[in-house]
Amino acid sequence: LALPLTLTLTRYVTVVRARGIDPTFFGLAPNAKLPQNILTTASSAAPFNVVQLEATLAGANNNLSAFKLFSNAELPEKLLSRIFSDLASVTVQVWPFTFPRLVPGAASAFQPITLAPGLRYLNGLESVASAMEGSIIAGRNAAQLMAREGRRAAPAPIVEAA
Repeated sequence: LALPLTLTLTRYVTVVRARGIDPTFFGLAPNAKLPQNILTTASSAAPFNVVQLEATLAGANNNLSAFKLFSNAELPEKLLSRIFSDLASVTVQVWPFTFPRLVPGAASAFQPITLAPGLRYLNGLESVASAMEGSIIAGRNAAQLMAREGRRAAPAPIVEAA
């Protein structure tokens, strides 16, 4: 049994402690006010997908905040020091196989749901849309299919004459 290959994406989550986001990175004046969350598009030249404020850190003479960035590649510390003012620390978490690469195609290219009697492949929909809710529905549908097949395969009840 051969299943079509599902290509997956790797995401990088970078957590930094810094005084703030540097507006000059975005071509703005140094005192410009920026939003707490910055989202980009797939066609953007920005090196990240999302940068967001996670927390303002308390402490003596601290004035630091924690920011989280999502990106398609690891962000060098030199670049991060341009994005953030007074970069204090960087932590990177690599998440391989984060999402399937969404490449909708002909129905014949989708993975089959039934691989063999009693064996279901629940991630066949992942090449079209990836979501936890879709996996829940796939699990429910697989259970219903197996219950229906089980009822068909069940032997007829034995009725004894009195």
